[in-house]
Amino acid sequence: MNGLLFDVLYKPWPTLLARRWSDSGGKTLSGYELLLYQGIDQLHLVTGSDVSSIDQELRIALTNATI
Repeated sequence: MNGLLFDVLYKPWPTLLARRWSDSGGKTLSGYELLLYQGIDQLHLVTGSDVSSIDQELRIALTNATI
């Protein structure tokens, strides 16, 4: 399967749709990616700081918080 499925749910993950899409060879993104990048943009808007370097740190923190 060619394409990307952006399923914005956080839990349960993966959803049945996301699992089937992935099993068919498609790439999936969850609501966690949406949450991560919204958070990065919000932090930039609130602080005015360059926050591009914290992407990986936030990704790790989000992953650890949801396990």
